[in-house]
Amino acid sequence: MAGLKSPTIRISKWLDSLLRPLFDKVASDTTVSNGLELLKHIERWSGSYMTTTTSFITMDVTDLYTMIPQEGGVTAIKRLIETSRLEQIDGIKKEIILALTRFVMNNNYFYLDGSYYKQIKGGAMGSPLTLTIANAYMYFVERPIAKWAKRTCSLYFRYIDDLFIMTNVHRDTLNGLVQFWNRLDNNIELSESIGFTAEYLDVKIENRGGKLVSDVFHKLSHEPYFLPFTSMENFSTQFNQIWENCFSDTAICNIRPIVGTKKLHNLQEYLVKKKPDQSLLKITN
Repeated sequence: MAGLKSPTIRISKWLDSLLRPLFDKVASDTTVSNGLELLKHIERWSGSYMTTTTSFITMDVTDLYTMIPQEGGVTAIKRLIETSRLEQIDGIKKEIILALTRFVMNNNYFYLDGSYYKQIKGGAMGSPLTLTIANAYMYFVERPIAKWAKRTCSLYFRYIDDLFIMTNVHRDTLNGLVQFWNRLDNNIELSESIGFTAEYLDVKIENRGGKLVSDVFHKLSHEPYFLPFTSMENFSTQFNQIWENCFSDTAICNIRPIVGTKKLHNLQEYLVKKKPDQSLLKITN
């Protein structure tokens, strides 16, 4: 079965612990882990190349996890290891790593309406290895884009299935390039946005007459957060996790709610109005 309680989950976690550090090292020049990291790269690039005609391109990969061919994912891991010129990782031969990767990818099942189904394309959502395979697969798909960016003194980074480019290349040329990039791999479909403003991860950026303007951005689908009390087993832990997601960019990010087993009747004020009841809060260092 696929998922957090599947028989293959321990193999998946173990493989991910071996392969993710390898990917992070290989792809460090073209990947970011959050919007703040990207913004630092943007500010450095803007100091040398920003003009009034600088454009932003954001591209999103449609259904990345479920569109990667399973054998293609294994091949991507093989290429990742070979790119690093390794025959083994932590004493484990690459042949064993690839065999286990193939086993995890080929043994994802789910149950629906009284029947069991086997997943024949892509990886299981929630499996740690699926993320690393998706990242490795995209790393090799994006090579022509990264090389183009370097050749044209443009800025290029990716976060999983979200691609970002900042460039001075004319917009008409960019439209043709995006069409070409969409043909790099039959399994990868890119939806793009080109303009003088961009919303990427949790950052909104704008070219305002040659000056870089940035702000915090939240997708509408991420707000507001409502918690179904009756369906939560560990309410306190989950509440605090969602609290951090909601307020990580606000002035009350250093405040933590004191949550017990009782229901919070002012939940709407907590998560929507963002006006917490001070009697239920404590300041953390």
